Amino acid sequence: MNGIAGTFIERRLFTKQQNPALEVSHAAGEVQMKNKWILDETKCLRREEVSRLRTILKQRLEANGDLHGYLELNDWFLVELGLLTGMRVEEMTKYRPRDFNVAGKNTVLIRGKGSKNRIIMVSEVFRRNMTRFLRIKKSLCNLEHDPDESVFQNPRTSRPYSTRGLQKAFKRCLRLADLPLHYSIHCLRHTYATFLLLSSNRNYELVSRQLGHASIRTTQVYSHILPGETEKALKNLYR
Repeated sequence: MNGIAGTFIERRLFTKQQNPALEVSHAAGEVQMKNKWILDETKCLRREEVSRLRTILKQRLEANGDLHGYLELNDWFLVELGLLTGMRVEEMTKYRPRDFNVAGKNTVLIRGKGSKNRIIMVSEVFRRNMTRFLRIKKSLCNLEHDPDESVFQNPRTSRPYSTRGLQKAFKRCLRLADLPLHYSIHCLRHTYATFLLLSSNRNYELVSRQLGHASIRTTQVYSHILPGETEKALKNLYR
């Protein structure tokens, strides 16, 4: 198997018709069974899908000498922000330039739901992308971005994008990359969490802190979409 790109071993696809005790949340791609949340594999981008989405949006941005347009810039950074920070869509609408490097190099302040803010570490890749985003936006608009304004501004109204606006933008990105439209923008958060869990050797405490989960039990739902666990266990049975 090849990481996330492989077929997920455990398929946990539930519906209310199959079991009335289950409560399904289609928006978040989560299934609740006796108060235990389980994710299914259709809510997390595979490795090759992540690569395709990022490549297509970057090429589109650079199609005209790195300054193709405001819409292309927003679409590119929207996906980068989700994949590299795991922000919820509501948190994306509140993200401001001033929130970057707020507590030292490569740190980001995330204004979470219920006024629960958190500070996370981000990668050098994100730092470069954030710098590039602000540089291109300055060139396009011929002015500095107000550090207290949302990074995502509607060019027609000069007002911050709503959650609905960002959701629609993400669907546009999926179409451009010819990816399945069943993915919601929340899949960026699920994808970030899953890949971070793999790259950290399944450090649930670290991932929980980055995602802003109140309990590590919430983070443990991602164990159900990690590929290869059952296969590995069976292979080593009685050895």
